[in-house]
Amino acid sequence: MKRIISMPFVKTAISLNRDLFMKANKLSAEMKVSRSKLFQFAIESYIRQYDNKKILNKLNKIYSGELTKEEKKLQGSMKDYHKKIIKDKW
Repeated sequence: MKRIISMPFVKTAISLNRDLFMKANKLSAEMKVSRSKLFQFAIESYIRQYDNKKILNKLNKIYSGELTKEEKKLQGSMKDYHKKIIKDKW
């Protein structure tokens, strides 16, 4: 027998301007989902984008520094190799 684990839901109230509320109503009807489900999708998407942006910012900070001597040497080797590949194909 499979055991189904469900996440508890929490009710909340939010205030929206009328135009946004009407757009949400229209979209939820088009998607054939409840407004609650639409807001859940939107918040999940926003959080995912926010988390991805934080990761990207951290990576950009890590890789924004100067290259080490070893990295510069490797970069030069990679450029030379790429030039050779292109020359052989053209």
